[in-house]
Amino acid sequence: MRRTWIACIGMLVSLGAPALACAADPITRGPGFYLAWWKLLLWWALFAWFVRLADWLNRDCQEIGERYAMDTTKWNAVFVFVFLGVFLVACFAVPIFWAGYPIAVVGLFVPLMVYISNRNRLVMEDMRVLTPKHIANWFQNLGKRDKKSVVVKLPHEMGPNVDFIAKGAADDAGNQVNVISARQLPGYVPAKELIADAFDGRADRIMADFTRDAVTVRYEIDGVWQNGPPHTREQADQYLAVFKKLCNANPADRRNRQQGVFQFTYPQPKPKYDVELISQGTQTGERMVLKIERGLTGLETLEKLGMRDAMRNTLAGYLRGDHGGALVLVSAMPSGGMTTLWTAVLKSADRMLRDFVCIEDVLQRTPYVENVEVHKYNAAAGETADKLLPKLLLKQPDVFVLPELGDAETVRILCREVNEENRLVIAGVRAKDASEAIMRVLMLKPPVDEFAQALKAVVNGRLIRKLSTTCRQPYQPPAGLLQKLGIPAGRVKELYREWQPDPTGEAQRKKLPPGACEVCGIVGPSCRGLFYQGRTGIFELLEVGDDLRDVIARGPTLDALRQTARKAGHRGIQDEGLLLVAQGATSLNELQRVMKL
Repeated sequence: MRRTWIACIGMLVSLGAPALACAADPITRGPGFYLAWWKLLLWWALFAWFVRLADWLNRDCQEIGERYAMDTTKWNAVFVFVFLGVFLVACFAVPIFWAGYPIAVVGLFVPLMVYISNRNRLVMEDMRVLTPKHIANWFQNLGKRDKKSVVVKLPHEMGPNVDFIAKGAADDAGNQVNVISARQLPGYVPAKELIADAFDGRADRIMADFTRDAVTVRYEIDGVWQNGPPHTREQADQYLAVFKKLCNANPADRRNRQQGVFQFTYPQPKPKYDVELISQGTQTGERMVLKIERGLTGLETLEKLGMRDAMRNTLAGYLRGDHGGALVLVSAMPSGGMTTLWTAVLKSADRMLRDFVCIEDVLQRTPYVENVEVHKYNAAAGETADKLLPKLLLKQPDVFVLPELGDAETVRILCREVNEENRLVIAGVRAKDASEAIMRVLMLKPPVDEFAQALKAVVNGRLIRKLSTTCRQPYQPPAGLLQKLGIPAGRVKELYREWQPDPTGEAQRKKLPPGACEVCGIVGPSCRGLFYQGRTGIFELLEVGDDLRDVIARGPTLDALRQTARKAGHRGIQDEGLLLVAQGATSLNELQRVMKL
């Protein structure tokens, strides 16, 4: 509409200008009905260029105006009114065509060049126009059907294809303001590079320790902290400010503890990943920890976690209610796979035909599981789970789920529901093994007899790293080692260990083939020099029989529980780990590391 209106005015002016000129100039004209068609054509061409350039200036100014403070209204007014004023003067006040037309051309291009000069000083080099590079690209595309476009990236679009999403503000508008503010910070691209490098390296957490001159960076990969290249203090300060801005925290506060959450997608467009930020001032400077919530890719079920079929079927019987009401304890170490095991156990239960109710602390961040109704209490404010139970019992749920048992009264109520109403209760306990999980519940001082009657099974698990199948090395284990491990002679011919470099150095001098690992020189999936790739689980399932129940009722010690379990034929978690070592899935060194946790 704007183009049509401007074009109409231009045509009227250009048509009327010769007539007015004739009225003012009584000079005898030649044939042509008082009109010089070629002059009209030149005026029309100039005005058409004006319409085209005015449209480009308006769109360009709107696109970059918010980022570079270019006032769209001001520059539109300058360009349009300057040209129209000069155009009218050239038509009406200058009687000689060859004098007026160049003036109109100058009136068109001078305000345009002033605008281009101002915008080129503000934008990135790739976004500048009428530069030698821009003109050369225009000539290269001249006459081509498939034109080669110039890829123009804004400053925050540089680097890896990571897109940040701010959280923590009061509303979406506040989060959007934080994103825009973060994009304008100099550390935005370094922040993208840090997240992308951690994600590509399968890191779950990033820890940065700030000192006066440098920053030490470590990555937690498959549950083990690995050292990364140090960063300069200036660079780390910049990306820490970006992370704090995305969490709606205070970038200027370097002493107090700050905590928040933001999201990112990488590579785009992919599912969103949550990142939890914790920063705390230290004696040397500050410590930043980023926890990337990757989900449970590849470890969603007990089968994918590596639990043996027989053990999985036995546990499924208790979760189905084959043995009546049951209290099932799920135990692991906090950093040894507790969240993974807990989620896999819940997903293995039938949540479609039964009502599941979960009671957890508001500060607990457990993964979402479908068809589990969640109710929260605030432990920091003195609230306990038992206060929610009377109201929830009115709904008559089939299963109670508690990621953590916090007090004796909660245990008492749940045991009563198991013993009297045949309900299923799944509770989480942080412990090294199944026997210790029982002891930790007993330390809450619940009614021992009711607890011993309700408890049916305890599952304990740990995550253990798997050897990289690309570079693992076989070796002949000594007979004494096999005997110490309890492996019969002749059962296992070879075990596997981490890749060991050639002592002669001959392999390092050879040229690496395409696709080979830079560390071991072997072609295949790269472990980035860690010699392990991915994790699996080792488990123990302790079924509570009459003998163990009697020991629990008498107020046992930890050793008494373990001895009674072994007498009943229970296999500990170390035995399950030795089975993985014998199969070549992991190494003896890794099993020893995990068992020390």
